[in-house]
Amino acid sequence: MHVLTRGTGSTFQIRVPSDLVTILGHTPFRTTLGFLPKREAQRRARLLAGQAEILFMRLRQARQMVGDDEKSFDTSLRSDFAAALDELAGAPADKFQSLREYEAKLKELEQRLQEKEAALALKEKAVVDLSEGQASSAHAASTDEETSEQPVPLFSEAAAEFLKGKREALGPKSSFVARRALALRAFRDIVGDRPLNEYRSADLQDFVAVVGRLPRDWAKSRRFAGLSLREVAEANRGLKQPLPFLTTTTVNEYVAAVRTLWRSARIDYESVRPLEKAQLTLPTTLRRPTRREGIEVEHLNLWLAAAAACPRPDDRWLPLLGLLTGARLAELVYLQGQDFRRLGEHWTVDLRTDLTSDNGDPLERRVKTQAGRRVFALHKTLDELGFVEWARGRDGFIFDLLHRAQWPAHTASKRMLRQMKGVGIHLPQAGVFHSLRHTTKAWLREEGRPLGTDKRMENLQVGHALSGIDDHYGWQSLRRKEVERLATLPLLEGLDLSPYQGQVEEEREKPKPRGPVRKRPSPRTKKAKSRAR
Repeated sequence: MHVLTRGTGSTFQIRVPSDLVTILGHTPFRTTLGFLPKREAQRRARLLAGQAEILFMRLRQARQMVGDDEKSFDTSLRSDFAAALDELAGAPADKFQSLREYEAKLKELEQRLQEKEAALALKEKAVVDLSEGQASSAHAASTDEETSEQPVPLFSEAAAEFLKGKREALGPKSSFVARRALALRAFRDIVGDRPLNEYRSADLQDFVAVVGRLPRDWAKSRRFAGLSLREVAEANRGLKQPLPFLTTTTVNEYVAAVRTLWRSARIDYESVRPLEKAQLTLPTTLRRPTRREGIEVEHLNLWLAAAAACPRPDDRWLPLLGLLTGARLAELVYLQGQDFRRLGEHWTVDLRTDLTSDNGDPLERRVKTQAGRRVFALHKTLDELGFVEWARGRDGFIFDLLHRAQWPAHTASKRMLRQMKGVGIHLPQAGVFHSLRHTTKAWLREEGRPLGTDKRMENLQVGHALSGIDDHYGWQSLRRKEVERLATLPLLEGLDLSPYQGQVEEEREKPKPRGPVRKRPSPRTKKAKSRAR
């Protein structure tokens, strides 16, 4: 459907649906709107399209009554259809939005179709036998089965089934599933646990209003222990200085989780209302989304100096790796020695291959997006500092200490956060480890583009999706010349990496313990044992 504007005025045009071509023909319907302003012509076209759809729908209903024999529809039906549209297009503007103005014409068309149905029925033979009776009884039984809908589950039951499928698809450790579960738990706590067909759009709006007053860390804080989320929201709003509220991004994610559940439920239960289509108003209490930026060189030097002094390899190397590669923290945590590949005279890391478990079996490498499954270049500084040689000599995960925890990436995130707080450069939600990716992007633009890098090369390095169709043609990973450019880029001006000099040699010279080191009991433990005796 569209409006054609020419020297003779505006013309409305709508194509014939494919299922009605045998009755109405292939030629689109056109009707003249006259000389109208552009917006008024578009408005009339939208309303005309709605009326045309009503006519199409009634024609389909009539065809279902008379069957698929198009001979029962004569050729004059198309002219009647076109005449009805012309009459609607010529209606006065003040009466154009009322369906009652055109009911007479629609009834006339419907009467015409019913007459054809009666004529066709007279031509057919009335054959009544046992087989027809059996077919009608079978049809009635199937109809009864269709009309008897299964009972609608409670929200908690539907949510449990919904999350079970997500966990089976994405894995039990998926943070995406964990966030969805948190949002659905909040909805049940605030609105209540009822059958899905008893919820209304007002319930979803109420949920958004309450969530908009929740503190940012409501799921972790013990300050409001024992209170429902509605009570937590009221208690936080009643504080003289309320705790920071959630952001619009977080609330939209909560609403998306509920809407996704509703869409899947409506496929199985017709009585469930389409809450996913409800128009919502976000509370004014919500905070704006956090805007992350890069980290200044002065702050980087403070952080890297503190990291280089750490005894654990993960604490020492992760900040520098994040800065010089632009890789995500989880990607670095799961690096293995076999991932390091030489391409020409420089080293790369290949995230396209699977990992190897402790018993030698292949282990699927999980990445955030499909673009994250890539090859990224290692700056020559990492090779000069001895990191590459050290990493390639490691068995299994190069940062094996992190994998003693249940959630290695979460543990690494907490340790990096502790480092940044220790040197005073952490900003809530803004100055975090992920800020290194912003720093790397800025570095590649400032230092790389004058030397021949481009946006596509930068996206391949950090694992961002390619922007256009033309970027997807050709090689989908970095080539040798591109790796050479990225590996030899000048470092950020003023960046001090001297604390990392000789780190690998010093670690090799440390004597290895001959046996397990027994931990001495603390004075508090000694007192507890003496009391037990």
